[in-house]
Amino acid sequence: MIEPGLVKFLPDGEKERMRNLEQLFDSKGWKILEEWINAQYVQSRDNTLLAKTWADNRMAFGRLTVFGDLRELPERTTLEFEEQARAYEQAHVEAEVDDELEYE
Repeated sequence: MIEPGLVKFLPDGEKERMRNLEQLFDSKGWKILEEWINAQYVQSRDNTLLAKTWADNRMAFGRLTVFGDLRELPERTTLEFEEQARAYEQAHVEAEVDDELEYE
């Protein structure tokens, strides 16, 4: 999911959360769900384009947005953990610099 060198900067609870999500996204069940999500996305896209009324268009567009977000969930999750780990890494580096400055 994220670079192994960054994982060490995550708090233990976040490491566990990340591992659980990795297991979910690697599971056979997620692959089945992913196929369904993709089919729903395509159907919602078509319904958005072919809607006869504005209300139908908005309903289809809402569904399209939700299924689009679900399609991107694994990638978004990875980015979330990477950003969080980089923030903890930066805080760690800053703390080390502060410690060095105090020592001098």
